[in-house]
Amino acid sequence: MRYLLIFAVIALLAWRWRASRPERKSASAPKQNGQPMAMIPCHQCGVHLPAQDAVEGKLGSYCCQDHRRQAEP
Repeated sequence: MRYLLIFAVIALLAWRWRASRPERKSASAPKQNGQPMAMIPCHQCGVHLPAQDAVEGKLGSYCCQDHRRQAEP
């Protein structure tokens, strides 16, 4: 009986402690930054990337400098 009472007191303290903590937002929830970003394909490999991260070349946009060099000798 004594152990049951001790367990009940510990459970009550744990419940009160958890109830008093502020709610946290889920870390896995995606953050919304407003407008969606424009995505463009790499002229060499076809992978899509944000337009602001693309490397511009004579024939189009590329995902990296190596692909621009391979496509534009």
